[in-house]
Amino acid sequence: MAFNNVTSNLTVTAQYQYSELAIINQLVEASTGRTRPAYTTSISEWDTYWTQFSTAFDAASQLYGNLQGKDSLTPEEKLALTTARLNLQRAVEILNGIEDFDAALGDRVSPKGLENYVNDRSRVLDPNFQSHRLMAYYDKETSDFYWLMSLFQQEQQFYAGTAGTGMNPGLKEVLKSETLIKVTSGEQVLEIYKPDGTRKTEAELENDIFPMVVEWVDGQIFEYYSFLAGKSESFNLVGKTSDDTEFQRSYTFNFVDSGIYLFDPYFDYYVDNDGAVLRDFRGFTIINATRDIGYNDSSIQAAINAANPGDTIYVAAGTYNESVTINKSITLIGDYGDERLMGPGPNAPILDGSSLTSVPGFQIASGVSDVTIKGFEIMNYNSGGIVGRGDGINNVTIENNFIHTVGNDGVLGGTSGTQILTGWAVAHNMIAGSGVNLDNIGDLSISNNQISNPAPGNGIAISVMSRADSNSMIVSGVTISNNDINGAINVFALATGSLSVTVENVNISNNTSYGAINIEALAEGSSNATVKGVSIDGNTISGNFAGIDLRKQGSGTTSLQDFTITGNSLAINNPKEDGCAVSLANVSGSSSLSNNTVTVTGTIGGSGSYFDGVDISGSATGSWTITENTLDGNNVGTASSGIRLRSSLPVTATFTMTGNTVTEWAQGILSDALASGTAVKLRRNWIFGNSGYGISNADNGAAIDAILNYWGHASGPKHATLNSGGQGNQVSNKVDFDPWHQDEDFISLSDGTVRNETQDKYYHSIQIAVNEAEAGDIIYVTPGVYKEDVRIEKSITLRGDCGDPNEPGPGPNAPVLDGSSLPAPFTNCGFQVKDADNVIIEGFEIKNFSNQGLDLYDSGNNVTFRYNYIHDIGECGVKAMTFYETTTHGWEVTHNIIERVAQRIGGYAIRFMNIGQSVISDNIIRDHLPEMQVGILIEAKRSVGQDHISGITISDNQIIGSAKCIGVGSDDSPDKNALRDITIEDNILQTTSDLAVEGLAQISGTGIIRGNKIEVMGFGLQFWYWNARTVVWTIEDNHLDGKGANETGITYWAPSVPASPTFFINGNTMTGFTSGIDLWSPFTQAILRKNRFIDNTWGVNNGSDILVDAAYNYWGHESGPTHATNPDGQGNKVSDNVIFDPWYTDETCTTLYEQ
Repeated sequence: MAFNNVTSNLTVTAQYQYSELAIINQLVEASTGRTRPAYTTSISEWDTYWTQFSTAFDAASQLYGNLQGKDSLTPEEKLALTTARLNLQRAVEILNGIEDFDAALGDRVSPKGLENYVNDRSRVLDPNFQSHRLMAYYDKETSDFYWLMSLFQQEQQFYAGTAGTGMNPGLKEVLKSETLIKVTSGEQVLEIYKPDGTRKTEAELENDIFPMVVEWVDGQIFEYYSFLAGKSESFNLVGKTSDDTEFQRSYTFNFVDSGIYLFDPYFDYYVDNDGAVLRDFRGFTIINATRDIGYNDSSIQAAINAANPGDTIYVAAGTYNESVTINKSITLIGDYGDERLMGPGPNAPILDGSSLTSVPGFQIASGVSDVTIKGFEIMNYNSGGIVGRGDGINNVTIENNFIHTVGNDGVLGGTSGTQILTGWAVAHNMIAGSGVNLDNIGDLSISNNQISNPAPGNGIAISVMSRADSNSMIVSGVTISNNDINGAINVFALATGSLSVTVENVNISNNTSYGAINIEALAEGSSNATVKGVSIDGNTISGNFAGIDLRKQGSGTTSLQDFTITGNSLAINNPKEDGCAVSLANVSGSSSLSNNTVTVTGTIGGSGSYFDGVDISGSATGSWTITENTLDGNNVGTASSGIRLRSSLPVTATFTMTGNTVTEWAQGILSDALASGTAVKLRRNWIFGNSGYGISNADNGAAIDAILNYWGHASGPKHATLNSGGQGNQVSNKVDFDPWHQDEDFISLSDGTVRNETQDKYYHSIQIAVNEAEAGDIIYVTPGVYKEDVRIEKSITLRGDCGDPNEPGPGPNAPVLDGSSLPAPFTNCGFQVKDADNVIIEGFEIKNFSNQGLDLYDSGNNVTFRYNYIHDIGECGVKAMTFYETTTHGWEVTHNIIERVAQRIGGYAIRFMNIGQSVISDNIIRDHLPEMQVGILIEAKRSVGQDHISGITISDNQIIGSAKCIGVGSDDSPDKNALRDITIEDNILQTTSDLAVEGLAQISGTGIIRGNKIEVMGFGLQFWYWNARTVVWTIEDNHLDGKGANETGITYWAPSVPASPTFFINGNTMTGFTSGIDLWSPFTQAILRKNRFIDNTWGVNNGSDILVDAAYNYWGHESGPTHATNPDGQGNKVSDNVIFDPWYTDETCTTLYEQ
């Protein structure tokens, strides 16, 4: 220490102080005046830590007082000072730590406290997440932290419900406390620091906290947030002082169902002592949120008066004895609770008019638009709940209110001015003892309200009207939906004087109502009232009188137009006398009634005898399409009708009824005398179980077209003269009911019905149906016996019952074409195709015709004849022949059964002449008569230079009987090569005749005989040439069995002509013949491979001098064929000029033997 420039005497005094005294003095001074936070008085941990602090502070203060000023301290005093300092420093650090922990869950600024973080995040508008779905409340006094879950969040799974709420980042903020070293909950421990002393990163902490979170949700990580509602989880924040002393603070997370769908962003929320989640009004009763001004002991009216247009005002729970006039654009919000439900929340403010007279609860002044009233209870007013009548009151929203015990209407609005009002929405309200009455308001929605009236079924719950008092009006765009009401819904157009009024584009849907839906146009004087474009959809209506009533009244001009009534359910119990469930009077235009259910039960009141399902009347009626409705009368009343058609209907009215069920009425359908020309058409309806008539029509009115309906029995409706055997519902005269459906699935028609499906026309004659058809039409023929021969002269399809597509013949319900005792025979053929192409005939039984089952006259290409049963025919089952001038192609004769043909003269099952490029397949030909010559005969007669006949395939047929199976003929043709290129494959040919397939020598070009199974008491395949031809034959994989007859499997002979056939004969089996193959005349080439000659005398007998290459065959024995050059051979014989070496030693032709 230096003293410079001293000019007088200087005295310096120095005093020594021990350093611990200075430190403890600083601690004591810093802690002096520290007070315990008020919120901690009930927290036991705070009791402990505050006691420790107070004890340490007192000890340090006293010790410092005792030792300050001493020149020197003893070792004991120094130790005491150090101990006191450490104790006080530790206690201060613990208090600082737990205060920081408390702030971390509440209102800490940085890092931000959890409560504030979550609430602030909830208010952020984020396009990726639903805002306002989670709020938080921290009760410091109890150490309870409440997660306030919205109903929206509870519908989310854990991850989706967490994302965007601030929950995760808020928890991360808590973990940023500097004194925090770990978090514990149950057996779970989250360490904040790594073993090396460095702090974990946020990502590491987020990963490490996951097991704790899993334990909180009981391991159900894919559950929804509703799973957590009511759960509580305790946890501890653990800190550590500078001397490594650990301390902890305990908290509880409480997961609360708030009962609120989405939180109001203006408010914080808290949990009261009863567990209710409430908005924090900050001690006010009314708050202007827009201006952030609160009011105490104020009226709602005063707050409105002080507000600016467009302000939002919140009203706290309480009772407000006032009538409120809304004289500016304003939003008034009480407690709307779960805004998806009807009515307000549990803490709705009450507007009580008990002490007032002749005033409503809320009055919206004329000229005021953009008003919202939401979340109030309004009661005890004698002039309505919410009233807004006057000009210019647009864009009014009335939601989630409970209005009861009010005179007049719960909601009353409208105008008599020159302009309609627009943009009103009345939704999610509960209204008791009154209803909603709105006039001249367009773009109007009344939805999701509950409205109950004191007189069920008699009062008007909802009334919407367009009325012209001083000006013409058009109200457009009205929606009344999803309301639960006790009373009627009225939509009226009311005009007086010379004015006009219109209500249009109305949707009434998905309401549940004990009471009717009434639509009315009323005009007086020379005025005009119109209601049009109305949809009544999906409503559930009950009561004891009309559920839906459409009508017009008055002396003026009225019109109801274009209604759609669909999907409604009407239950009428103990109905009023002489009424109906649905009344459709004077509806013009095009309207529909579909998919509705009408059920009547109980008994009819009074002395009435009837209550009808649907009543249609009025001279203005236009077109109604009535489909898929169920009308069940339950036999209520002795004269009730499912559908009643009145005589007032005009000649221009049309009714199309399809797919309706009409049952258990006295008359399913009752029609008065309808004007001539009124069109009533019924198709595919179920009309059964009605006690009197299915349809009763007046004798002096228009006929009803009621064909193709189901009458409760396959025999059809009972009619005294036209169907006396019918066991279904009875029908009167003037009802065309034939044909009908025999089954309730509308598959089979009454026997004897012919339907042109293309034109939707019906006949009882196939020939008439064909005559009236257009080219390309499809004609269905139902079961029945048709005594007619049918000529076809156009491209059509005639279809009966085709049965199983994999089996020959028709199905069990095939129509029968019977040629016996024809009333007017013409062709004496079942079907005759004359000069017509593209004809299909399928699924018939054809019998008893003296000529053909199917006949071709002149020409006809692309004819398909399949799935038919032809039997007992005079000549041919199928005869398709043209002569020199013409050829025909594209025939398919497949999957038929042909029996007992050629009864009158020699004939054939199938005979083709000059038919090329055609297929005969999958037919069964059996039960041959003596006059039947050949099963299938293919012929050609062509002049030289004319087109050849080629491309015939005969496959997969079964021909069983006494006649030759297949015949081929062209020797009578001037052009001997007229018939070319035939394929015969995969047939089963069994005959007791001496020949299976004859005339093969009359083919030119190529021939294929493959995969056939042939059993014959004579020759199998005959190649006898009387004319020279060149042809290549492939004969392979056939099985020929001669059954021990003294003939040949394959026989070739050309006695007098230079024939030039080539034979490739491979893989066949020939057994039971005298000779497997005879070749008696010269040929071009004959190569035989892998054939099996078994139990024949001769395998191959070659009478020509041309070598037969017959190597590589099996001859019935492993030693080979019998021949002089093979002395050990024990197999079938071979003649000279046959090369047989090498041969196969086994029947499977796998092992060779060479000499």
